[in-house]
Amino acid sequence: MAKFSIRKGDKIVIASIVVVCLVISGGFALRARYASAGSYVTIFRADTNEETQYSLTKPRTIEVQGYLGTSTIEISQGKARFVSSPCPDNVCVDFFGWVEKEGEISVCLPNQILLKVEERVSH
Repeated sequence: MAKFSIRKGDKIVIASIVVVCLVISGGFALRARYASAGSYVTIFRADTNEETQYSLTKPRTIEVQGYLGTSTIEISQGKARFVSSPCPDNVCVDFFGWVEKEGEISVCLPNQILLKVEERVSH
């Protein structure tokens, strides 16, 4: 059996990686905490590069044709979410949930659809 040992240089590299990861995750947490509520949700279809924006102030249900089929997106009370999608694991429905603050995203990778909350209409 081979002997495994960590040298001083290895410890420095590991510690540096841990510190960088903590700083990055802390930055994301602070940004999310102080982000303002968004005004629009942009729905981006990666398979066609098509973008459509909807106001978060008007409740509606939107059906978006993606790579695998139709995803249903709900906008209600200033928030948006995937309600259903043809992807096998439904991570977009079960994990991401509602997005409402500027910069928040929800994505269905298999169906190639992304939701992004924005403060103002992009051109």
